[in-house]
Amino acid sequence: MKKTIVLLFCVVLCACRPTIAYQPNTNAIDPAKTIQRIIRLQPPAWTTVPYEISVTEDCIQMKLTEKNRKTKSVDDISKTICFENIGKINFYKYDIYYVEIYDRLNIWMYTVYSFDEGNAKSFMDALYTMMKSQKK
Repeated sequence: MKKTIVLLFCVVLCACRPTIAYQPNTNAIDPAKTIQRIIRLQPPAWTTVPYEISVTEDCIQMKLTEKNRKTKSVDDISKTICFENIGKINFYKYDIYYVEIYDRLNIWMYTVYSFDEGNAKSFMDALYTMMKSQKK
């Protein structure tokens, strides 16, 4: 239920807020560590923060614990985002900065939240650097 409300909230926000124009740096230093750090720093009130994050040269792998809506139990969920599948990245500001990741078919994959604009931009720089390395 919480995920549905957050997703609906994000859709409404996207309809009301234009994206922030930002030209990412595709030569970020140590992008894998930056991605891990920013995902860990997300405010827990805004999202389920993964308890385990692994960034390889190909993918981001996360393990989250969420409540199962049907059984009301707690389940471990794995989420994998492969850099070559990323199609679009949007950058927004509401009360908080957030970066939405979409696949090549424009389907939402993951949202990263940050109170700090610099962290959000660093996350985008790291993502674009990893995506660029896939195209070589």
